[in-house]
Amino acid sequence: MFSGAEFDNLPAVDMHIHTVHCGHCSAEMTLPNIVHRAERLGLKQIAVTDHVWNEQQLAMLDVLEQEFEVVEPQITVRLGAEVDVDPRHGDGRLIEQIRPCFRPLIIATHAYPQSTLMWYDDGHVSRRTKRSLLKKWFRWVTAAVRRENVDVLAHPGVLLSREGPELRFEAEILDRFTDLFGVMRAHGVAFEINEQVKFKLLGPQQLDTYHNLPALAAELGVKFSVGSDSHQLAQIGQLHWASRIARRAGLQAADFRLYKGCGLVKRPAKA
Repeated sequence: MFSGAEFDNLPAVDMHIHTVHCGHCSAEMTLPNIVHRAERLGLKQIAVTDHVWNEQQLAMLDVLEQEFEVVEPQITVRLGAEVDVDPRHGDGRLIEQIRPCFRPLIIATHAYPQSTLMWYDDGHVSRRTKRSLLKKWFRWVTAAVRRENVDVLAHPGVLLSREGPELRFEAEILDRFTDLFGVMRAHGVAFEINEQVKFKLLGPQQLDTYHNLPALAAELGVKFSVGSDSHQLAQIGQLHWASRIARRAGLQAADFRLYKGCGLVKRPAKA
């Protein structure tokens, strides 16, 4: 159950869950199963936010919307999307092809700009190339954050730590994030505390210093979102690492922004 002192610094929500339609979830990740699991865990709100990697996947959102129409949850359920910033372009143009009813709209970077490198690739890249990728990433994401209807930046810093030059979230890398966080605050874009980050950072130095990123974001007035990034039913609501990182960053439940705007949302029927 999602309760107790461990989670008293988080809202009872999971705002980043994928379905079988994304193509790399377990077969059990259907919308009814997801909702039932969240209800049993005692969550108050969830967001289903499937991947949109390119224009061809926009049709998948229409399928999800049809399935969403027949859901009758006992908790609040939102239908959003996790949209990749197209690595072919540096301006986040794919974001604006998502209909504004899919909220929260999470933006993510799983590949480097103007590169075929994905977050999970451990290729041998020169330090000079890594520095170039680092600069491009900040320009790229800053432009995407300024796009209309963006609500959340997914797992900040992960892509930089995989093939980037940074081994610790300290000093120069924090300085670089300062400007990005200023833009996020100005545009109302939340920093996502993502449970799966613990599996994506490469070593103990990164894990030990990652809390510095959300701490800096909070200092600069950025709000937060939290999600399990679930691809299996057992991952839903499992926010143990997220809770620890939030606590180390000095965050409380009030620092997390729950999306309350328009969009595709189902709430419990009133008795």
